[in-house]
Amino acid sequence: DRIKGGWVWELFRDDRVLVEPMVKAVFFDLDGTLLDRDASVKQFIAAQYDRLTVHLSHIPKIDYITRFIELDCRGHVWKDKVYQMLVAEFEIERMSWQA
Repeated sequence: DRIKGGWVWELFRDDRVLVEPMVKAVFFDLDGTLLDRDASVKQFIAAQYDRLTVHLSHIPKIDYITRFIELDCRGHVWKDKVYQMLVAEFEIERMSWQA
């Protein structure tokens, strides 16, 4: 294979076949211009709390949301670690951090 002018040339038997690349563009939203991550995370965690209220009812919703956001560190902490800490700190039972 070799790349030529944005197109990929592949050898099929003795014929050359022109194949268009699948990815046309990639956007990096490093400053939050396209997506307000803070608002998205708050909305996601609030909805998660509502879905899991049977397991989380002993925790005030605002405390759960606030603590998740603190532990998340704007996405710099792996989510498995965030959930492990939430389960331990809030003593969540009948459910593991992997659920």
